[in-house]
Amino acid sequence: MNAVDYLVASFWNRLGAGVDFALFKDSKVVHDVLKRAIDLDVSQCVDWVDYRQSLLAGRRDDFVDRVRALSGKFSASELAILCSALAAADYVWLANEMSGGAVWSLLESCDPSTRRAVAAAMLAI
Repeated sequence: MNAVDYLVASFWNRLGAGVDFALFKDSKVVHDVLKRAIDLDVSQCVDWVDYRQSLLAGRRDDFVDRVRALSGKFSASELAILCSALAAADYVWLANEMSGGAVWSLLESCDPSTRRAVAAAMLAI
């Protein structure tokens, strides 16, 4: 993450986005999807900045390939979570690729708590 991205994310966290991050990280679906997709324990992250840094820590070489290899192995609601989590970490292009450009239509199959977790991630963009 470059210095500008870090400052923007830090400013966002000071504005109260931490509440949104808590909503995101406390979701069981988010926890399960991120653990399965990229072996990330999101419960250990404290805010969006920490999440973004943790997402890439030690994963730079195989991150995109690993996520792509899982294509088709998630339910629509799980894919909505994965795509929003990728977008929140500045991987909108990968989220768009994973969803076939239809990330918003995935929300139709999500229950209300999953929709709130997706919304929290989208607020972080």
